[in-house]
Amino acid sequence: MIFSDQISRTLDGFHAYIARNLAACAQHPAARVSAFWGEHFADRSNFPDVRDFLSFRRGNFLYGIGDTGPATSEQKQREFEDISKSMLLFTPVEFIERLREPVLGAPLVYACGNAILSSSYVLNAGTAWRVSQLVAQYGRAPGPLRICEIGAGWGACASQLHQVCDVASYTIVDLPENLCLSSTYLATTLPERRAGFVECIADGTAAPETGSLNFALPPAIDRLSGPYDLIINTMSFQEMDRETVDEYFRWAARTLAPGGLLLSFNAHDKAGILRPSDYLHDGLELAHVAPFRKVPASYFNTIPYETVFIRKEGAVKTSTAVAIDALGELIQLGLDTDITEMTTAGLAAEHGRLLLMREFLYAADETQRQAVLTQLLQEEDVITNFLAGNYWYAQGHMDVARHHLARSLSAGLQDFAATRARVLLASLDRNVDASAEKILVEIGAAAGGLRSEIAAILATGDVSRLQNHIARVLDCPVITPAESGATLRRVWRRLVGANADISTKATQ
Repeated sequence: MIFSDQISRTLDGFHAYIARNLAACAQHPAARVSAFWGEHFADRSNFPDVRDFLSFRRGNFLYGIGDTGPATSEQKQREFEDISKSMLLFTPVEFIERLREPVLGAPLVYACGNAILSSSYVLNAGTAWRVSQLVAQYGRAPGPLRICEIGAGWGACASQLHQVCDVASYTIVDLPENLCLSSTYLATTLPERRAGFVECIADGTAAPETGSLNFALPPAIDRLSGPYDLIINTMSFQEMDRETVDEYFRWAARTLAPGGLLLSFNAHDKAGILRPSDYLHDGLELAHVAPFRKVPASYFNTIPYETVFIRKEGAVKTSTAVAIDALGELIQLGLDTDITEMTTAGLAAEHGRLLLMREFLYAADETQRQAVLTQLLQEEDVITNFLAGNYWYAQGHMDVARHHLARSLSAGLQDFAATRARVLLASLDRNVDASAEKILVEIGAAAGGLRSEIAAILATGDVSRLQNHIARVLDCPVITPAESGATLRRVWRRLVGANADISTKATQ
């Protein structure tokens, strides 16, 4: 049973902690609030009181950390169904059915298999599932885990890991606006744990004690000595300034236990991390990289990749930087199963093909990029045809793009890359409406919860948005195709009616 006086005591403890320690955040590199997060905090409500907290899952406190804003019951129901479809592409329903979501915060809950959960709890189930699998694959011998989560949002993943893992201690490091939520939520819903705050400035170090929940502002990492068996970050390294990410990685290299893991579920090119290799640091060896989810949260969103780092003396290998740059960019185009062999070989040794792909992705100009693409196509396969199809689509050479995209599909292109190839091909069909219906049937369940968004994209007939997305990934220019005039006329007719007078000026 949860009572409001429990919440009140926890919130009072949090505010007293902030009053003592907030000044320490002023100059500390780990405490920098990026422009990305500054906008999030400015657009939402922060620091709920006791009354707010009883229903905070329905309020405006969670923008940027897993829940969407208020909407109609029908919209929330569709949102849950879409998220569930996407998560079930890679998270076993049996795992989700094991989870029990606390009622604190009054979440809107629905049925997922035999479980009754909220959209955000199902979304976080994908993270908890991958954490449990990666720990089993790369971690030390089984036993209680000393876990630290950097950026825990409102505490959903931490709540789930306490249900599916043997947790010795759990430490959360976060900015005050989010730490308010996670500390109050977890201290209230995990009453068997001893909850406390880690002072930023005090004598000595602070090691995690068995059975404890520890909440800390970023400057407290100077006192958090570990050792930690597991350090986790989900979707927030990608939103931090580069200096902040570097500070956390240096700290992880100092505090990971022997056999401990740093797990990062992030993308790049959203804030301070511009390339995947920006995540590499001396003292940490990259042991694994792969796509995190089978589909992105939205069609045009970045696609996070899961990386596993282990503590190991030595500098970063050049071959590792080449591999993660190439693989991280390929993942942004939706490639998954088709690059599995390269993810293993590329991290184990020099991999010439990945080097060539990196040269294509980071070419200085289009002459160089096209010359490298010609080299890649000498060993024509699924991936090179898919790359060529995307590139020429952005360049406006639609017949060439159509040829390569069709060849990649006929060669067995898989996962979200296949969905993207089909969407691009459908956008080039003169009878785009009929083609869209066919493509949506072919895509089937592989699109997860994105089917309605894909249908809307195809309904506009607007190739420019698709071109711009590719150009953002490949960092190449967009060239408007000659047939775009017909596309714009279709869009205009849909907007103003089939019998509208279309001026020449409107379609130029």
